[in-house]
Amino acid sequence: MKNLFTLGSLALLLAASAPSAFADTGTFQASGSNTFTDTSISFDGGAIGSVSGQFDGFILPNPVFFNDFSFSNAIGTNFVTAQNASSDNLTFTIATFNTPLDTATFLGLSGTVDVSENGGPATIYDFSLSSSSSGSRSNSSETTYSFNVTPVVPPAVPEPSSLALLGTGILGGVGLLRRRIKA
Repeated sequence: MKNLFTLGSLALLLAASAPSAFADTGTFQASGSNTFTDTSISFDGGAIGSVSGQFDGFILPNPVFFNDFSFSNAIGTNFVTAQNASSDNLTFTIATFNTPLDTATFLGLSGTVDVSENGGPATIYDFSLSSSSSGSRSNSSETTYSFNVTPVVPPAVPEPSSLALLGTGILGGVGLLRRRIKA
């Protein structure tokens, strides 16, 4: 009985100490002007033209700031930052970065970002950014980008009752096997 109480207390302690991650109710999309080269991207002044979308309890304000970065050291870059009227900060940090698709007039970036509010636990999102230029890509007035973030769908986790049923079935099978060996 004492072992059962200790095990139950430990399970309750673990469940209560699990951090809660920032959850999303939709997508975040933005567009604006920028310049890009074969090795980096710069966002004019950092502020974007428009934002749509909403995260749980955090309505993305205008402006949201995109930070310039080099493709060779993109991982770990605080790519996007936003602050609402309550001074809550939302940060998008690049976690994985795929090789850019780059032509003379088009740049395509993708990967995952860790999104956290006020430095709390991060939630992983897929991101894509495409930038196109109608002329020379070094002319920022002609170069525009589109940025999209969508939540990464976690893998399905079996419900606890299914795991309990599997466990009792295995224990019953072990018991039957033990009886046959003794007989």
